[in-house]
Amino acid sequence: MKSNKILFIVLFFIVQWGFSQTGTLRGFIYEKGSREPIVFGNIILKGTNYGAASDMNGFFTISNIKPGTYTASIQYIG
Repeated sequence: MKSNKILFIVLFFIVQWGFSQTGTLRGFIYEKGSREPIVFGNIILKGTNYGAASDMNGFFTISNIKPGTYTASIQYIG
């Protein structure tokens, strides 16, 4: 009986770990010519609903990304 409880607990954590595999994309975006940060630019992973806006320093974070290969698109006005 005790071994069944231990097995259940171990399997529960393995399943939880398997479903929680996500990633985070962080970085800075800069203009190529001037090397100035792109303020409030939009970073979108094409073909998904994942995206974020950069801050005053050009920094962005996109969290909870499912495993896979993505192409990032950056858009800004200016």
